[in-house]
Amino acid sequence: MKTKTVILVLVAAFTIGLVGCGGGGGKTPKDAVDSMMKAAKAGNWEKAVSYMDIDGICKKAKEEFDKEMEGKTDEEKKEIEEAMPEEVNALLDPKKMKEMFIEKMKEDDDMKDFEYEITDVSEEKDGIVTVTVKITPKDGEPDEQEFAVKKVKGGWKISPEGMD
Repeated sequence: MKTKTVILVLVAAFTIGLVGCGGGGGKTPKDAVDSMMKAAKAGNWEKAVSYMDIDGICKKAKEEFDKEMEGKTDEEKKEIEEAMPEEVNALLDPKKMKEMFIEKMKEDDDMKDFEYEITDVSEEKDGIVTVTVKITPKDGEPDEQEFAVKKVKGGWKISPEGMD
């Protein structure tokens, strides 16, 4: 299992951001990340995605997709859209994104066995708190990932802000 796979999945950093819809979020930034990691470790994808800022992630994914499409010919755009019709449609439908994300995670053996440790929580800056997590896959080397977390509708959620 590759650590990067776990990281990319958990922050929904697939090429077009395949994630699900959210719920209440965490009581603190650390709680949001810890709860998301626990749910992912347990295979509870519905709960894991409830700690993500789905609206923000969908918006960023759409922006990234549109940016990727800039300068492409109509034929190239059509090829991309035909190669990934579900993914392209999911950019505009959070329910579809949620379903796709959960299905992909159920099929991904890399998401079934890892350990994690929250190693740092930064001070809030511009409404964003960075939570650093050391993720150690069963058959791999530990790697650190920083999660941007912000308050959304009263709860703390993993945010696309600060994600490259």
